[in-house]
Amino acid sequence: MRMTIRPKKPQVLDIGAVIEQYLKKNGVPKSKREELRPAIALFAQQRQDLSRVQTNNVRACDLLHKYLEQMTAVGEAFKVGRGGMEVNFVWNDSFNGKEMTTQKCLAFEQSALHFNIAAMLTALAADQSRSDPEGLKLSFQYFTQAAAIFSHIQRGLSAELLKPISADLSVEGLALCHSTCAAQAQESFYERSVKAG
Repeated sequence: MRMTIRPKKPQVLDIGAVIEQYLKKNGVPKSKREELRPAIALFAQQRQDLSRVQTNNVRACDLLHKYLEQMTAVGEAFKVGRGGMEVNFVWNDSFNGKEMTTQKCLAFEQSALHFNIAAMLTALAADQSRSDPEGLKLSFQYFTQAAAIFSHIQRGLSAELLKPISADLSVEGLALCHSTCAAQAQESFYERSVKAG
């Protein structure tokens, strides 16, 4: 039986209202705010959809990637967490599912999104057939990708996170996730090699 990593759950955030309030506060003319409203609404809908993106399919990973790219662009443009637009990002801890962490740090939102992409990859890997060489190959690829993402969060984004950090995004928690995925990738590789003879 393969182990999967449970995704983090986001709490409701009306990012559209936060952006509109920020634009108004910073003197953006009403005509320009009206022009931006459809794009802001689409972005806000993507954030709301995160709570429903808890499935293990490639399309769900793509949706998370798309929102992550847009959130990074919005975060950079509005200097989220760096004296610009203030956003309270709230996510549940993946390990216990109950504890919530709130941060005004863009890296926290990015880390949580990366974490969920990796978690979905573990679910995709676990769903592959162990009796089929192609299934073992896909399992190896998904677990390897997940391990790399956990390592990326640990080495790249975790230094930017504010305190307190949830257990799943701590250095130790990310190392555990990385090691679990790397070990299962190795197991898949070994099983495939044995089947190939």
